[in-house]
Amino acid sequence: HGLVFGAGVLLSLLALASLLIALRAGGAALGWGFQLQEPWVVIALMYLMLALGLNLSGVFSMGGGLTGVGQVMTEQRGLRGTFATGVLAVIVASPCTAPFMGTALGFALTRPPLETLLVFAALGIGFALPVTLLGIWPRWVRLLPSPGPWMERLRNALAFPLYATAAWLLWILSQQVGPAGLAGALAGSVLLAFGLWWLGRPVRRRGLRNAVGGTLVLVSLVLLGLAGRNAPQLDAVTVADTWSRERVGILQQEDRAVLVNFTAAWCITCKVNEQVALTTDAVQEAMKERGVAYLKGDWTRRDPAITEELRRYGRSGVPLYLLYPAGQGSPRVLPQLLTEGLVLQALSEIDAI
Repeated sequence: HGLVFGAGVLLSLLALASLLIALRAGGAALGWGFQLQEPWVVIALMYLMLALGLNLSGVFSMGGGLTGVGQVMTEQRGLRGTFATGVLAVIVASPCTAPFMGTALGFALTRPPLETLLVFAALGIGFALPVTLLGIWPRWVRLLPSPGPWMERLRNALAFPLYATAAWLLWILSQQVGPAGLAGALAGSVLLAFGLWWLGRPVRRRGLRNAVGGTLVLVSLVLLGLAGRNAPQLDAVTVADTWSRERVGILQQEDRAVLVNFTAAWCITCKVNEQVALTTDAVQEAMKERGVAYLKGDWTRRDPAITEELRRYGRSGVPLYLLYPAGQGSPRVLPQLLTEGLVLQALSEIDAI
């Protein structure tokens, strides 16, 4: 009976693996894949680790409604009922054990079919082994620790390796996408956590709870897609030289106009201006045609030189945009709220500064 129970578990997981492989193959033919080089896959895995960690922390629960599935099958006598019990164990317990198997499943879904099957086979063996061994040597039951509060403490402690994995995936993402993509992924993770917490709250109106929680989770998935598409732009504008007064003077002596962008990572206005006005194709082309150098003064961390430069132009903070003419001369101070048309007009009038 122990061996037949293990066979039911193992065959069920291998069948599930085969189904996932078939679905993945169909998806690959449509043009998508599970490579970790894809930012959206990294974000999806980060969300998975976060959700599993929140589950282990007790923020929400999953799988409780499946505990009654298949009872009629398991009540059959003989090896047939034992085999059905193994199958049911996978069906019922998989949602509950997802936090423990989620990391392995996430890895398996990124690998070739044979490796995927091997991972699922290893999961099945590990899943069935305790019950199978107890079926062979029943006396070992007395060696098991008694259930108690220690199980909940262990469950909570196991959440932190998953949080660490999510943080590592976020670091990988920071190497793949620009600041806007990273901000979108972070916003999505907050919405996902809030949505899962909301779904886990005991409320009377379940329909309202499910609608609100489902909407939050859906929005987080939309942000996943948007963040995954936001790769950093490596062009003449976004890859800027570091600002210094000496650097501005050298460029002017080389008979080049200079556009200086004083910005900070936490300045939302700065980031919006860069997206809508400074990194557009039309502005980049205009800067290339006129040989305009682009410098950035990053005020994300305290910088006395930038602080002093801001004060020179009557500003207490960023953004500040200065357009210097070629040769020599004082700069033109551009508005704090930029548009593509405004920047193009300023570039066209640069010789008149």
